Amino acid sequence: PAPAKSASVPFRAAVDSAFDGLLDTTFQHLLHEQGLIGLSVGVMRDNRLVYAKGFGWADTTNREPVQVWHQFRMGSVSKWITALAVMQLV
Repeated sequence: PAPAKSASVPFRAAVDSAFDGLLDTTFQHLLHEQGLIGLSVGVMRDNRLVYAKGFGWADTTNREPVQVWHQFRMGSVSKWITALAVMQLV
């Protein structure tokens, strides 16, 4: 199925090119180091989306690149998010 585009997410273009460049490099490295086909990344700060980018391929057969609205499973990342929330409560 076609990915749904979220009109409710406030997206902003790059403000800090050094920060964006660092994130671009980091996620490109992660993509290749982990042997991933594609990933979509969003970074929030002060309830605003400050960085959003797709890396790699959403569909390798049709050579469709990942866009920011593509959704992927989170996998095991929710464990450390839960641990962080618990530690903040403690």
